[in-house]
Amino acid sequence: YLQLARRAEAEALLGRLDTAEVTLRAAMSMFERYRSTRETREQRLAALSVAGDADDPDVGVATVVAALARAGRTASAFNFAERTKARELLDGMARREALRDPATDRPRAREAALANVYARPVTLAELQAALPESTAVVHFNTGTWNEPTTVFVLTHDGTTARVLPPADSLVDPVRRLILALQARGEARTQARLLGAAIAAPIASALPAAVSHLVIVPSAPFNTLPFDVLELADGRPMIERFEISYAPSASVYAALRRKSTGADGDIGERSVVGARGVLVFGAPERPRRSGVARWDTLPPLPEAAAEAREVARVSPRSLVRLGRDASEAALKHAPLADVAVLHFASHAVVDPAGLRGTALLLAPGGGEDGIVRPEELSALSLDADLVVLSACATAVSGGHAGDEGLRGLVAPLIEAGARGVAATLWAVDDQAQRKLMSRVYQRLARGESTAAALRGAKLEALRAGAAPRDWAGLVLWGDPLTRPLRGPRQVGGGIRTTADRSR
Repeated sequence: YLQLARRAEAEALLGRLDTAEVTLRAAMSMFERYRSTRETREQRLAALSVAGDADDPDVGVATVVAALARAGRTASAFNFAERTKARELLDGMARREALRDPATDRPRAREAALANVYARPVTLAELQAALPESTAVVHFNTGTWNEPTTVFVLTHDGTTARVLPPADSLVDPVRRLILALQARGEARTQARLLGAAIAAPIASALPAAVSHLVIVPSAPFNTLPFDVLELADGRPMIERFEISYAPSASVYAALRRKSTGADGDIGERSVVGARGVLVFGAPERPRRSGVARWDTLPPLPEAAAEAREVARVSPRSLVRLGRDASEAALKHAPLADVAVLHFASHAVVDPAGLRGTALLLAPGGGEDGIVRPEELSALSLDADLVVLSACATAVSGGHAGDEGLRGLVAPLIEAGARGVAATLWAVDDQAQRKLMSRVYQRLARGESTAAALRGAKLEALRAGAAPRDWAGLVLWGDPLTRPLRGPRQVGGGIRTTADRSR
């Protein structure tokens, strides 16, 4: 595989695109066939671990993709880029499986079914046919060692491919923008620079009817808040577009299929108003987790109030606070009846790997309160929206080449969530509560998840809030679900279970 992939790169650099395309297709097909024959999860993980070079995980695929895109071979270029995304998703699934207790291992049939749904590459024609006229998919393909970046802008009526500067040249500008936002510093210069490099080429390829963008990012864009990037007219992107994210075009297409009934209406899988909201807030902390950085996290004084406010949007709400906001309660909850699952708690995503990544709930009932990624992926969710109202829940979990999804977002999508709202950096407790209040007020009026998030952010922006307090909350998955559609009774029927000592 490595030899053929490198040969394809060389052929592309020499301009022999027919040979490059045939060779790379043979390389990818050979690897996919090999992996499918591995019998155990250890063998499947081992296969993925050798599918890239330690210094260049992309093994030249970005060079081939860019060469094909420049030559107008858009369909072939996109298909290679999407197959790369599919392999990255399989890699993440295999890594989580490797961490699972073998005594409770998920059956191979379950893993195979997930792979078929979420990691089967969608073709360009299939994706275009499924896109609403108002939506565009913006699909990035990046490499290392000065390889070019290719961005595909897909709409219902056509596809444009643009070759952008190498990702290597944009790593530092992305990092400077994020640091400036976190420090409430002057970020407009970086937002304008990155806007000219990234946002302007995208916007110029879009028809006026497009109002929603689904970003399929590649590093370093997986941690970039596209909302704040400036367009050519000086406006931030959020003022023109609803923006959401997906780990691959295939996952986006699969989630849309799940959310759409046979007659094309969203949400026909269940009776309107029949499902509720489950909230975990201000969980009691484990006395000693054994991980120093988890044991020294500060208290969250606004988390309980946030949880209660979230619950007011539905008469079918259950709020778990304190010691009742436990890992055991999550694992034993009737999650198939939950439309919105909200966590107002601490979370940690360790850049060194999945073992240090967890959502922190209360201990008890035979559980330690430390919900790791492999445990999240084993849940049986049917939620339209999972909200991780905690610090830096959308950042990566430490695997070279990942898309910011090796941490807490991907496991929840794998478990069945249609959408996951998560954060790109550490959030202020009070500002997060206010932003969440705005989001849920809009959801309660029947808005889609993407529309509610954008509307809440614009309210914050116009009220003078710093981008640090709103730009870090991003939506992964299906942007068009309406989890709280239909009649409601605000404030009625809320059940609360709370720590008796509070």
